[in-house]
Amino acid sequence: MSDELENIVKELGGEIIHVGTSVKTVSQTAAALGVKPKQIIKSLLIITEGEGPILAILDGESKLDLRKLSERFGYSRLATPKEVKRITGYDVGGVPPIGIDVRTIMDDRVLENSEVYGGGGSTDRLVKLSPKKIAEYQKAEITRIRE
Repeated sequence: MSDELENIVKELGGEIIHVGTSVKTVSQTAAALGVKPKQIIKSLLIITEGEGPILAILDGESKLDLRKLSERFGYSRLATPKEVKRITGYDVGGVPPIGIDVRTIMDDRVLENSEVYGGGGSTDRLVKLSPKKIAEYQKAEITRIRE
């Protein structure tokens, strides 16, 4: 994990959690932390025809609706693992919801939580943050992007 990510998390009043094991799915993460899947967030890198890369943030119970993004930004698809690494500097499963320098769109349902857990730079680390602070920091647009 980069010092930069640690600094952003501290600045936002969040916490870095060392899980001690690799967690790659929402259910694994929720079980490891003893929280509801809705409190886990997914940070997905989407490649769009009109806007280039976009970071889409959803809660763990929701599924991204690529059609909604395609209607708005032109053809949209999930980034490949190589694209994720090249654009974000992180591997799939470790992409944090903050510090990624691309346009960010957050599903409105994420804000129903007072705190959320997202990628912390690697699959055995997470960040615990206020979703409002994530949205503010990333200048995220809040809209419905789930199915």
